[in-house]
Amino acid sequence: MDENPSKPLQETDSSPNTGRRPASREGWKWYLGFIFVLIAGVPALVLLVFYYRTVAATYYITRNPLQPSSRMMAQTMEGVLIGNMRDLSSTAESLTWSGSTPSPDTLRETIGKSIQSGELSGFSGMAVIDRNDQVLATQDQRDIGPFLDSARSLAHDLFVTGGTARIRTISVRGRTPMTLLLVAVRTGKTDSGQGGALVGLQNLSALMNRYILVPKIPSSPGRSYLLSSSGAVLAASDRTMVGKNISDLGRKQVLERFLSGKSGPFVKTVDGKPVLFGSSLLVDLTGLSQENWFAVLEAPKNVVDAVADRIRLNLDLIVFLLLPAFIGIVIFLLYRSLRG
Repeated sequence: MDENPSKPLQETDSSPNTGRRPASREGWKWYLGFIFVLIAGVPALVLLVFYYRTVAATYYITRNPLQPSSRMMAQTMEGVLIGNMRDLSSTAESLTWSGSTPSPDTLRETIGKSIQSGELSGFSGMAVIDRNDQVLATQDQRDIGPFLDSARSLAHDLFVTGGTARIRTISVRGRTPMTLLLVAVRTGKTDSGQGGALVGLQNLSALMNRYILVPKIPSSPGRSYLLSSSGAVLAASDRTMVGKNISDLGRKQVLERFLSGKSGPFVKTVDGKPVLFGSSLLVDLTGLSQENWFAVLEAPKNVVDAVADRIRLNLDLIVFLLLPAFIGIVIFLLYRSLRG
């Protein structure tokens, strides 16, 4: 037993050697496989980026980046206007009478409570009008007074056409042009059909200016505006456009398109240059207004095309930066594997 002390030592020396060689061969396979994956992945990645480069730029142009903004602007304006009308209707429903007409003081007191609560903060003046076109009471006479004839006419239209609300715009010229909005809603009434209309006045241009979205395209003289189907600019990012007719601003063909009942993205030539438009109809106001309203954004087409070109350039830079990086990784791994 003591004469062969080397036998256990031989077994101990040989076992580690048989374990290292398969591990080394297995590591080589993993390195080699990973290198082949990278080599195959580089052209695939390049093709994918170039494909996305073409698709992204084309999609950007065909989708029209102004159209989603016009839709958002239209929906926001609809929500604000409809919300103001609901607040006015809520006050109007509390104006009820049966047998005899409420006194002016009673009507003003009821309206005053709504003003103090903030429900009618969007209105600068109000008038209560009966079915005989008589003004029963006014609130903020200084604001509503010059437009009482228009208020009577709008209330009369509401009684004749039916429905719960009716709106009309009034263009005011001067150093600061503006568009005012009259909103007529039905008051509470009895089964005998008594009751009247509450007409509210608000500065539409000032109210909508908060929600005008100016095209955010670099170096673009883009503009946005709220347009009626008669061509009147009701509100605009360029205040000098308010109160003017779009036909007088070199955009008669745009108005003709709207009059044909079309909205959406389109390109028209204005002053000899192609202009990209995005437009959306304010659907919730259809039937309440005598005219359709459109939210419109515009920008020179060459500026929008330049943005698409920048998209292509950015993707090109990505390709030329990624390609050397991947090649460097392949060379590094190959070097490591050969040394191992």
